[in-house]
Amino acid sequence: MKILHVISGLETGGAELFLERLLQTMDASEFEPAVVSLEEIGPVGRRLQHRGIAVHALGAGFSPTGIAAILKIRQVTCRFAPDLIQGWLYHGNLGASLARRVAGLRCPVVWNVRHSLDGWRDESIGLRALIRLGGMWSGSAARIVFNSGVAARQHEQFGYPKVKAVIIPNGFDCERFHPDAALRLVTRRELGFDSQAIVIGMVARYHAIKDHETFLRAAHILLEQVPRAHVMLVGKDAEQRNPILRRLPEKPGLTERVLALGEREDIPALMNAMDICVSSSRAEGFPNAVGEAMACGVPCVVTDVGASAELVGDTGRVVPPRVPESLAVALLELVRAGDVGRKQLGVAAHERILRHYERGAIMHRYAEFYRGVSAQAQAGRDNGAV
Repeated sequence: MKILHVISGLETGGAELFLERLLQTMDASEFEPAVVSLEEIGPVGRRLQHRGIAVHALGAGFSPTGIAAILKIRQVTCRFAPDLIQGWLYHGNLGASLARRVAGLRCPVVWNVRHSLDGWRDESIGLRALIRLGGMWSGSAARIVFNSGVAARQHEQFGYPKVKAVIIPNGFDCERFHPDAALRLVTRRELGFDSQAIVIGMVARYHAIKDHETFLRAAHILLEQVPRAHVMLVGKDAEQRNPILRRLPEKPGLTERVLALGEREDIPALMNAMDICVSSSRAEGFPNAVGEAMACGVPCVVTDVGASAELVGDTGRVVPPRVPESLAVALLELVRAGDVGRKQLGVAAHERILRHYERGAIMHRYAEFYRGVSAQAQAGRDNGAV
């Protein structure tokens, strides 16, 4: 089956990395992929090319009225002659439907939405318009994949048909992310944490939607009450020079217990070094960092946005967004649960990921999904449907 994947861009975002893992995992003897990036080729695109996957970059933001982009996507689509077109993210979904239309094909188009609307008031006017436009165009999709039931229900309000929704969550690499006691000891020693330290970590790029401010306000409450507690920030721009750290009051014994590491590659090691992982986001689609921490056996405290509560279940704590006091209370609960209590929650979190979100099983679901859509489309053509 030839599948053309159309995506907004191929930088190192969550959707882009998920697509990369999907294409690496799927059976090459059954599925032949090609990828269209509506923007530049990006690092993910270069890695896909290195693996022998055809990647085509339009080199500019998607515009349904951009003649050059339309001609290029038509040329690529006609030449590849896909059996199915998969859109990724809002721009990519519109691009996928446009690709089929301008190429004059009858193959099915499926969309993939990986965004929740918890932060609708904070979204830009442009993104709001794009989401509404997607609702108007969503009838062109045979199916729409959401990575959480929450996101599917939210998008119904904007015209995304409930009958077309399919829920396939993100999957996690449990060979890379898993509990590792030896790695924990080595990493904590390298970071300067002694055996008595309680390390509360957050892995997220610095962005308003991730709400580092709420986390740091909660951290201030926690650090004052728990002398053994330390805070660790990991992610792009979450580093010591960031002005956000100045919002933590300058008090002896307090600010030096906040370690901001910035962007790192050794995420499994850093997660194993944590005792608790936090997601304080105002909005989320499906929080990969939380799932990866759970896979490492780390209990999580998350805000009730997107799929966060759905993912954590009863293995951690769920609090309302933008309420640092509630976040601090939840963190204190897990601190007071002691090593044994946190270990029990961590074991349950690891087992939950293995049972419901293991990457191999999720990739298998995508393969089954593509087979089903293709078979249904073929049956429709056999019955004379357009």
